[in-house]
Order: sequence, then C-alpha cells, then structure tokens
Amino acid sequence: MSLRNYLAVIAIYSNAAKDMSALQLSRDLDCQYKTAFVLAHKLCESQIDNEQQQLNGEAEIGGCYVN
Repeated sequence: MSLRNYLAVIAIYSNAAKDMSALQLSRDLDCQYKTAFVLAHKLCESQIDNEQQQLNGEAEIGGCYVN
C-alpha cells in the first residue's frame, strides 16, 4: 500500500463518530477485508496507553458495555 492509503486509513478511522468496521474500511479504501482488518487492529492498538490502569465501573468498548 502507498503512504497515501495509510494516511487515508488514519483520517477515515479517526474521523469516524464510533468505531469503524473493517468491512466499511475495506470498501472506502478499495482493498481486501483482511488488509483493512489488520490496519484497523493496528490503529486500535496504537491508541492503547501502555500504562496498565484498572478500570472501575462501566466502560464502553467497541460499542458494547462491560462491567
């Protein structure tokens, strides 16, 4: 993939109101689902803070609620 596509992934993913599915990302980029899945997963991992902090109460993760 070109650098332009990587930048497009970052822009599309970060401007989404909620999580963007890999299927929608693959449609937007005109690439294979597996490629879009890997890119979305890597973006998701990059947003995780490396410091381990325990969550308390309710947290919304990817559209589902976890207690």
